[in-house]
Amino acid sequence: MVSGSVCQPNLAGMFCKEEELRIEKKYLSKMLPPGFRLNKVNGLAKVCRYGKGFKTDSLLIKILPNQENKIRLAFVVSKKIALKANQRNLIKRRLRESAKEMLKEIKNSNDIAVFSLPGLEKKNFDQIRDNLKRALAKAGVFNR
Repeated sequence: MVSGSVCQPNLAGMFCKEEELRIEKKYLSKMLPPGFRLNKVNGLAKVCRYGKGFKTDSLLIKILPNQENKIRLAFVVSKKIALKANQRNLIKRRLRESAKEMLKEIKNSNDIAVFSLPGLEKKNFDQIRDNLKRALAKAGVFNR
C-alpha cells in the first residue's frame, strides 16, 4: 500500500490505481514476469505445431490464441545461431527486454513463440528490438 493515501481493493478485487502503478513499476524493473512466460509445460509445443508463422530477416514468430486472456511469450535460440550458451543467453535477454517494452501494446489472449534465425547474433539491441517490432506488426498483434 502506498504511504499517505488510503488504497482499498475495489469490489472486483482489483487494486487501486496507485497500487497498480507500484506493481507495474516492480515488474518493469525486473525480468519478464512469470505469468507472461510460455514454456514446455504450458504449451510451447502446441504453439510450435498449430501457431501461425510470420518471418522477418532474422526472426520467426508463431502465434496461437489462448483462452487465458493474457499474453505468454517464449524465446528460442538454437545452437545453430550461437554455439556458446552465453551468446545464446545474451540474444534471449535482448529479445526479452525488447518484448517487455512492447507488452502494453500487444493484444491479450495470445501465445507467442519467437525463434531466432541466422544473422540475429550479429545485431545490436536496437536492431533486435526493431526486428521484433516489425515481426509482431506483421502478425497484427498490436492494439490499434
